[in-house]
Amino acid sequence: MFNDPKITVVFFLSLTGLIISVVLATLAPVTVVWQLVTVVLGTASSAVLFPLSAGYYYDRFRQRREGESIGQVFREYSAGGILKIFKDREEDEHSDNAQSNLRGAFDSHVGSEIRMIGVSLRVFFQPIGPFYRNMEHHVSTVAAGKQQTIKALVCHPGSPETLNRARIETAGRHFPGIEQDIEKTLESIRMLNDKSGFPVIDCRTFSSAPYCTMVLFGDKCYYSPNILSSEAPARLPLIVFASHSHAYQVLKKYFDHVWAESTPVN
Repeated sequence: MFNDPKITVVFFLSLTGLIISVVLATLAPVTVVWQLVTVVLGTASSAVLFPLSAGYYYDRFRQRREGESIGQVFREYSAGGILKIFKDREEDEHSDNAQSNLRGAFDSHVGSEIRMIGVSLRVFFQPIGPFYRNMEHHVSTVAAGKQQTIKALVCHPGSPETLNRARIETAGRHFPGIEQDIEKTLESIRMLNDKSGFPVIDCRTFSSAPYCTMVLFGDKCYYSPNILSSEAPARLPLIVFASHSHAYQVLKKYFDHVWAESTPVN
């Protein structure tokens, strides 16, 4: 409240007026005029001073309570192993948005094993996607050491569940078909492996459509639910779990289970 200079001036003027009224009540001559001036000055000053004082302490109390509430939320997130929550998976004007954060994670985990699962993973492996350069950098760097470090799981383009999902998501709109996105992703992965001279990316397909898009690093996991939507982008949240969390372990087990039941891509 006192960050506003006008309110600060009003507060100190009213405080000064109240002090003067107290002095006048003690020292001023006992006449009707001086008594009237003292009463009016004291009343006017206190009418401004006390609401401002009460408002100031109320704001301080509210800020402290809000701070405690926010602190409690962060403590609960931390206890659940949540490192960050992004409002959606898109890039925005803030420097620490979901895409920028995930790109940094890819760059800092070159040479480490990365597990990925999604309906098509087009955002990662198609040349127009925001993460394609990260994939190129990872593959070109790791290929020299003959390491197969990326495990990628996508839906089988011809599976009934994938086709049903495509019909729901498009909802009559002219979006690219899911099966086409998957085929383009598979072709892009083949091109990356061929270009590097070593199959850095091990890609497999499975029949069921996953209910998440997930990137699992050794120390954290980026997880976003896949909710059927006829709008693009769907603006789904992105949650980052630490490797020590229960959620990370469950998601890792989910990936490993699906991987064991998946079909290698030729």
